Amino acid sequence: MVPISPNAIFRLALILNFFAVFLNLFRDKIGLKSVLITYIISILIAILGFYKLREEKKNKDI
Repeated sequence: MVPISPNAIFRLALILNFFAVFLNLFRDKIGLKSVLITYIISILIAILGFYKLREEKKNKDI
């Protein structure tokens, strides 16, 4: 398995967040559910990044 850096995970979450903001402009046509799902996915990816960063820091200390 290829190791993924926490910075890459944070960048992905940031890109998804900008995409959700872009979708928010067309909320009336697309629907609020799509925007909320994109926001939730970006938040979950950011949480994964924090977890990965904490795990990497813990392994560095050992």
